[in-house]
Amino acid sequence: MQKGFKPTDSVASIFFGGWYTHAGYGPRATWQEKMRHSLAAVEQYSQPLFVMDPIVARGFIDLGFDTKEKLIAWCADNALMTAREYWDNQWIQYLMRPRAVAGVEPYASRLKAQPDEVIKIFEPSEINIVVAGGETQGAWKMISGSLRATVSIDAWR
Repeated sequence: MQKGFKPTDSVASIFFGGWYTHAGYGPRATWQEKMRHSLAAVEQYSQPLFVMDPIVARGFIDLGFDTKEKLIAWCADNALMTAREYWDNQWIQYLMRPRAVAGVEPYASRLKAQPDEVIKIFEPSEINIVVAGGETQGAWKMISGSLRATVSIDAWR
């Protein structure tokens, strides 16, 4: 629906990535800690994609995250590490440092941060949440994956 389709439409979203994976169940009592640890452990150059069973999505709704945007904002606000850790990654140096030096935000601000300063490692626009599954297990998986396209399957039929 976020991409302009109706709830009854059959669509497929295509993501690029797959370099890391983290998983969990819930949300359980320690979901915030689990998510913070998972977000801090990812490759910062590769955007997180959360795939969650509808059971998990309903659990987040019960916690007040009644839209994906609210949960995405929480994730962006809690995906944190020190600037030293962020820049001590060869891929960040290769992919993001040229942007930072050119003044592109948020990379420029991250580069200006003091080594021990805690910085956000993802913007909300870089985090995706997909609800999928057969309501058989209250599990979620976080993998690297940037959205490339969403297409109609109905148009192919």
